[in-house]
Amino acid sequence: MIEIDEGANGRDVHLRVGDELKLSLRENRSTGYKWELTRDPGSALHMIADTFEAAAASRPGASGARHWIFKAYDAGHASIELQSRRSWENPAPKVDFKCTVLIDQPAR
Repeated sequence: MIEIDEGANGRDVHLRVGDELKLSLRENRSTGYKWELTRDPGSALHMIADTFEAAAASRPGASGARHWIFKAYDAGHASIELQSRRSWENPAPKVDFKCTVLIDQPAR
């Protein structure tokens, strides 16, 4: 499994068909900000899991981490696009995350 975080924002990520990609981003749900997938990555890359892990420190306001796992099903390219925003704010101030996933056939 290939693991990425906010450092991959704006970058290309390379996978092979069959690879899994784990994206982890900090999220502080107590402030109302949540990450939302804003675009379907397409048929070459599927999201297979979306979880939240609370911080080890159980103090009020502590942030945690949101984890997504994607699997590469077909050669090509896909885009992972997310926004961190509060649902009740309109227009919502937001933070964006975007990376391009380039998927190759597995090595023979």
